[in-house]
Amino acid sequence: MAFAVALRRLREEAGSPTYRALSERAHYSPTVLSQAASGRVLPSLEVTLAFVRACGGDEEAWAGRWHRVGAEISGRTAEPPEPAPGGEGPSSPAPGAAEAVSPAEDGGGRGEPWWRAWRCARSRP
Repeated sequence: MAFAVALRRLREEAGSPTYRALSERAHYSPTVLSQAASGRVLPSLEVTLAFVRACGGDEEAWAGRWHRVGAEISGRTAEPPEPAPGGEGPSSPAPGAAEAVSPAEDGGGRGEPWWRAWRCARSRP
């Protein structure tokens, strides 16, 4: 998945810190951060932003990227998230993003990576 490749590239640009070092900065376990960059599942927005923050990346740009990928996975057009009350940023993930990630994490229950099920679904008329 291009999203995971970009996360790995961001980590490289940050000097290739170990996942243990990223964990100390991001406050997520090394396993969670490694899985985020693996490409097997779309990480949560919170994990993505913690990973990006730990690598010194642009959180706003990555949040937008995450929402676009979530919308693409769910087959919807990417829409900007609604701001939270008080203008503190998005109030929730992109519409349908949770449904796109959770059931598809294992390829829709078939024991496949989510992207394989997604790719097959996209190829259908």
